Amino acid sequence: MGDALLRLNDIYHDFNGIHVAVNNLHLTVNEGEIVAFVGPSGCGKTTLLKIISGLISPDRGEVLFRGEPVNGILPAAAFVFQDYSNSLMPWRNVWANVRLGLEHRNYSDAEQSRIVGEMLELMHLQQSAHKMPYELSGGMKQRVAIARALAISPDVLLMDEPFGSLDEMSRARLQDEVLAIHNISRPNRTILSVTHDIDEAVYMSHRIVILSQRTSNITKIIENDLGWPRNQVTTRLTPRFSVLRTEIYEIMCQEVAA
Repeated sequence: MGDALLRLNDIYHDFNGIHVAVNNLHLTVNEGEIVAFVGPSGCGKTTLLKIISGLISPDRGEVLFRGEPVNGILPAAAFVFQDYSNSLMPWRNVWANVRLGLEHRNYSDAEQSRIVGEMLELMHLQQSAHKMPYELSGGMKQRVAIARALAISPDVLLMDEPFGSLDEMSRARLQDEVLAIHNISRPNRTILSVTHDIDEAVYMSHRIVILSQRTSNITKIIENDLGWPRNQVTTRLTPRFSVLRTEIYEIMCQEVAA
């Protein structure tokens, strides 16, 4: 992993002065790192991703990207939303959906076509290029959403519960494909992912950040020392995987009880 890519300095954000979502939060994320955010519902996980992306401006504090303050949308970031069904344009086929982000950048038509073709191949969507979203399964729709995000070659990929609505097998396949994309095609891409699935957080990260609903801040950051590459069967059966999962689960149980 490389040097610090993102710095969150004293981030504070509330909603109409009623609910504090993020409270005086400090965090540094290194280039090439995969960070998973877990915590009880309502602890500010999604809000934090939106602040990093520039979709929300914090009430206090600053986000630095490569040392420069983020003002407005962060161009180097792409967001994969939880509700993939509504994030796709229903009047566009798969090919046109993946192309969407490229249309507003300085790419020729030929370059756009080349990139879209590469993304479709990367996410195993070549045979579905001319299908409409309503013709796709949930897993296929999420592949399109990920391909669209990757098409702009972001330095930071932000994912909000990207696999939460999928069946177990589709979830496992996409987890492995995202890890393959990170480890093979772009090892210096930083990935920040929100999940309620503790096993997913352990399986897919370098670090796990546990957020607290009580303090709207970080309860603990756990260094994930599982080796690479990872395997859905053998990695999950290792004693260390069980130890990490148990530690996170116990901390979150304490948060819920409190």
